[in-house]
Amino acid sequence: MSEPEFWELDPKERVIVNEVEDDELLWRQICDHSWDAQYGLPNLDSFGPQKVDQRRPSFSRSSVVTAQESRDWQSEWAKSKSRGVWACSIQEVADAGTRAIDDSETALEPGKQRAPGHAYVDYRHMGKAGLKAVKARLLKAALARKEIPTDDNFED
Repeated sequence: MSEPEFWELDPKERVIVNEVEDDELLWRQICDHSWDAQYGLPNLDSFGPQKVDQRRPSFSRSSVVTAQESRDWQSEWAKSKSRGVWACSIQEVADAGTRAIDDSETALEPGKQRAPGHAYVDYRHMGKAGLKAVKARLLKAALARKEIPTDDNFED
C-alpha cells in the first residue's frame, strides 16, 4: 500500500507519535447526533468528521487530560453534550491510513475556545470511500475497547 499524500500542516500543528511504551489514546466525545439509539452504541459517523469539522474531527489526548476531564469540558463548553467517552489509539489511527494531529498550540479565532489536549484525526486527504473505511476501523477499535468509564456531571 502506498503512503497517503497528506495535506500540509498548519503552523504549530504536529503529528502525534507514540513517545511512550503504551499506545496513547484519543478520547472521543459521543454526542446525540453520533449515537445509534437502536443499538445503544456510537454510530458509524461517531469517529469521523461532521461538516463543521472540515474533515478534522476533535479528540483529546489521554497524555494531557483524563477521559473525565475531557467529558467535563465538553459538557461545560460545547454545543453538543457528551453521552460518554470512547477511544481509539494513535496506532489504530495510523493503521487505518491516516494520522493524529496535535493542534493545541495553534491560534484561535477571537472568542473561540479549545478543549485541553485538543487533537484531531486527519481526513482531509481522503475520498468518500477512504473516509468511510477509516471511520469504520476506528469505530470497530473503540467498540472493542468499550466505553471509557466517566461520570455524567452535567446538569441541565
